[in-house]
Amino acid sequence: MITSLIEQGVRELAYTNVDRDGMLGGVNFDDLIGVARGAEGGRLLYSGGIGDLEDLRRLARLRSEADLENLTGVIVGKALYEERFTIAEAHEALGG
Repeated sequence: MITSLIEQGVRELAYTNVDRDGMLGGVNFDDLIGVARGAEGGRLLYSGGIGDLEDLRRLARLRSEADLENLTGVIVGKALYEERFTIAEAHEALGG
């Protein structure tokens, strides 16, 4: 499905893992890698399950280690709402 969207000219996508959204239980990195690889040629924002700064650090590492340059951002909701970290801390965890 994602590859088809890219082939049709879509260049910016937001992927939310709905099974994890709002649960604060962490990222399903295997699923994310599959989605990001399917979205090559576009920009991908990830959302779903982020509960702490280590999740953000792992996303930043994944971007370089798995060569997922199209993973360009993250949407964080409940973790910020519950004050698990600040926007400044999140920004730093993602590499500034």
